[in-house]
Amino acid sequence: MYEMYDLIGCRRVNMSDRRGKSNVSSGEVISSHQDFCKSYGFKLYQNYVSSGEVISSHQDFCKSYGFKLYQNLPFLYTVWKFHKNPIKPRFIAASCNTSLTDVSKWLSNCFKAILPTIHDIWKELLRDADVPTSSSWILYNSLGVVPVIKSLNSSRTIEEKSVPLGLQTFDFTTLYTKLDLNDLKHRISSLVRKVFSFKFTKDRCKALLVEKSALHFDYLWLKSKSVDIDSKKKRYTRIVDETDILLWLEFLLENLYISIGDTLFKQCIGIPMGTNCAVFLANFYLFTYEFEFMERLVLANTFPIIIHKLSNIRRFVDDLFVPDFSSFQDFMYLDNDAFGGGIYPKNFCELNCTSHGDSCAFLDLKIFQSPFGLEVDIYDKRLEPEFASINMIRMPHIDSNISHLAKYGVVCSQLFRFSRLCSSLSSFVIQCCQLISLLVQKGYLFKKVSKKVRTFLLRNKFIYGSSSFHVFKLIISKFNRKGEHYLG
Repeated sequence: MYEMYDLIGCRRVNMSDRRGKSNVSSGEVISSHQDFCKSYGFKLYQNYVSSGEVISSHQDFCKSYGFKLYQNLPFLYTVWKFHKNPIKPRFIAASCNTSLTDVSKWLSNCFKAILPTIHDIWKELLRDADVPTSSSWILYNSLGVVPVIKSLNSSRTIEEKSVPLGLQTFDFTTLYTKLDLNDLKHRISSLVRKVFSFKFTKDRCKALLVEKSALHFDYLWLKSKSVDIDSKKKRYTRIVDETDILLWLEFLLENLYISIGDTLFKQCIGIPMGTNCAVFLANFYLFTYEFEFMERLVLANTFPIIIHKLSNIRRFVDDLFVPDFSSFQDFMYLDNDAFGGGIYPKNFCELNCTSHGDSCAFLDLKIFQSPFGLEVDIYDKRLEPEFASINMIRMPHIDSNISHLAKYGVVCSQLFRFSRLCSSLSSFVIQCCQLISLLVQKGYLFKKVSKKVRTFLLRNKFIYGSSSFHVFKLIISKFNRKGEHYLG
């Protein structure tokens, strides 16, 4: 049995039971999905090969590498962007337990393992230009923005800190659905070769050991692939080399099939959102253009100040943060007339400026100007007016079927997040108070929550240069004795 959704009405249709109460027939649903697929770069493949033949070839490939075997092909489902005006759909390939799921998972694990080396390659390039940097533009999470803000503040005098810096954010429009697969394959393959060549030159390493279980991830570069693996770890450990990764990648990109009813489609433009390694593919693909652009600037050695400003840019997949570089838009696209030749190909990597000024929101951060320089606070876009009509659960209710240990454990985890991201004590205190107020509204005991806060502060005795007792007193003073009212 499988289920499909009408692209327009978002009505569920049980395809194995025609007696359902839906007002749309299965044929109409399949037809609408087929029209969508054709418009988004999927090629109708029903007349060339059957789904059984495709699955059989996938299983033969998986057997040769010891991957898990599954009998299904991905299918499409729809997620609606209710905060957009007008409301827009996002189409995702449901790739859980499908014929190439394990291939994509292990590609993700390998890509995650080589990411630190990619940062090292970037840092070595900028070292030649005498530009210190902590990483490439690629962000793992929002915490990577904090060192950039600190670096910008430390590079300015007290007088300069009071002068606002220009902050811009951009996002890529329809990145996943427009990528050229041949260009993607070529660029990711070249990057993988560059990584292994770099490690061989530096450490004489030719292979990579990757461990990935449900709760554990680790990796180790090896000088040879012929290393024995502990029999207890064989199930979740692999030793791979450059050839393995390239073969897995090529097979995956050549077999991007989805099924809709009895119809088979093959994606020939873009990568499907939903496959496990899609984020890494998009990330690394954009990185190759960024690296080539910086390489041209470093070799030209003409305007070092431009390289310094570019080194502060950070990108989380398709969201870009550009601080203190108002002329960035002159460099965005590949153009022979642009300085350095430009960065991205405009035809399938088009950028849209989402904000500009002396403050901006980026991921879960609010970055703004103060008399002491740039500061960082927590940002939650779910609190914005466009989300007001959408009922979203921010924290579990006290009566939910989750252990009390897990429910109250969220206090320490959130305080740890606040302490890493918030620039000032006042921002930290406000975020703590808002969290406590939200939890009390959901039935949590104020006494238990405040005890968790005190425990966290005792473990971090001089947070923001203040004693834990002083910080705890600041937080608790915002509430009455029962914790029923947040006094603000």
